[in-house]
Amino acid sequence: LNIINDPAFRTLMVMEIKKFLLTKDEVFQNINKSFNKIFGNFNGTVVKKNEDYFLVSFQSVSKALLCALEIQSQFKIITKDFDNNNFQLKIGLNSGVPVTKKTTLFEDTIKLAERMCNISNADIVVSSEVKDLYKSENMNIFIDGKQVFALTTADEKFLNNLMDYTEEKWRNTDLKVDDFCKHLGYSKSQLYRKMISLIDKSPNTFLKEFRLNEALKMLNKRTSNISEIAYDTGFNSLSYFSKCFQKRYNLLPSNYLNVN
Repeated sequence: LNIINDPAFRTLMVMEIKKFLLTKDEVFQNINKSFNKIFGNFNGTVVKKNEDYFLVSFQSVSKALLCALEIQSQFKIITKDFDNNNFQLKIGLNSGVPVTKKTTLFEDTIKLAERMCNISNADIVVSSEVKDLYKSENMNIFIDGKQVFALTTADEKFLNNLMDYTEEKWRNTDLKVDDFCKHLGYSKSQLYRKMISLIDKSPNTFLKEFRLNEALKMLNKRTSNISEIAYDTGFNSLSYFSKCFQKRYNLLPSNYLNVN
């Protein structure tokens, strides 16, 4: 693990707040105020942030993980009156050095950390390297438990392949589980087991929720009508899109626009 001796080495934390209904500004002000204080306590530097996304850099792997645990604890206190299904905080931790050939520094490191936020098994997901480095700093002990989930290198490769393919093909209404199997080199049963163990979603549910999440972003922008959004996000009929949307969010798309 000589990489940690590189002065440019950083552990990067990506935090995504997954919210469904628009939330009062004061809630986000409380979250921002609380988070900024915690970042400072653990020597974290905020690189980028908006209402529902934070990118924070740490020189210490241990401080990054302990910060993530404290952040989750505070988030649960601030949002205790909200429905957990409609207001979640996901944290991905990855580490690396800047790669100058990429368009942005730490591009691959950040991308994997963002993708970790899709994993449902835990509130905090860490890369295999973060786990190894944390253990090397803490007498070979790692924080195991429901809150923290550590990927293996094989998990990371699978997650990147899955997300690369999904991001390329998700708008295609003809996209099937068989296409994922063929691209990823898995049988149907193998892919199902892998995705349930890693993401806690079947391939069909994963694709549907990915599309619904993209549809939600489009609805919030209000640049297209509901019918256009349904077809743009890979659903082959407006009625099926509305049915899936209502099942996931307990509101029809039209009602969602009225509420927000």
